Amino acid sequence: MNDDKAYKAAVRILTASDKTEAELTERLTGKGFTREEAESAVGRLVSLGFLNEKLHAERTVMRLFSAHYGRLYIEAYLENRGFGAEARECAGELLSTLDFDRAAAEYARALKKDGKTPAQIVSALQRRGYEP
Repeated sequence: MNDDKAYKAAVRILTASDKTEAELTERLTGKGFTREEAESAVGRLVSLGFLNEKLHAERTVMRLFSAHYGRLYIEAYLENRGFGAEARECAGELLSTLDFDRAAAEYARALKKDGKTPAQIVSALQRRGYEP
């Protein structure tokens, strides 16, 4: 019976925002469900196709890339959010197709237009995960 409650809670959480399997499991255990109940609910969502880490990882990569984040930041973000190895591998394939040099140059031009000094531009690029 608690498995059904855990599943319904998981659906409510996913309705608010995408989560990784690890994040959803932690949220459910934080709400008082056992790890087994949480993992069962997450597994059910995966099997039904409602929780797809690979797709979530790809959307996350594109969202961060569009917001002028570099490869290093994006890779660390995916790992810190708890994306599984398969999702990170899929995201890595997408990352390899993106032109981070062009994106960094565009971001640097925008910062320069905003009046940032060369040192501020370099600092901003490094904070956003662009390689020096």
